[in-house]
Amino acid sequence: MIKLYSGNHEILYSGVALTFSEYDGFKFDIVLADNFCIHLSLDIEEDNGERDLIKQENGNDVHITCRNFGIGAGTVIPMHIAKFADKNVYFHFAIESVLSDNKVYSLTYTIFVGD
Repeated sequence: MIKLYSGNHEILYSGVALTFSEYDGFKFDIVLADNFCIHLSLDIEEDNGERDLIKQENGNDVHITCRNFGIGAGTVIPMHIAKFADKNVYFHFAIESVLSDNKVYSLTYTIFVGD
């Protein structure tokens, strides 16, 4: 088993993923214990307007909308998404369109836990 840290925060999950088709989003079920799961959804919208990042929370459900991220954008600092066993859970990501004529997106993400 390998444990990976960045500063004082343990990296639970990290990866790169592509959307299956145009404007598909991403859904994560982040299982932290047998009885605790964070449901994280990340939607992608393009309307040629201003870039915006919107986070909505309802209990263990976290919904993030990325608006006009085609040229690439993400979090500048990790985004707090939950508290579990007296620790904070964070989501840090970057997203961008990989093809200019077809809106397939690439997501690079890391999920941290720490104080």
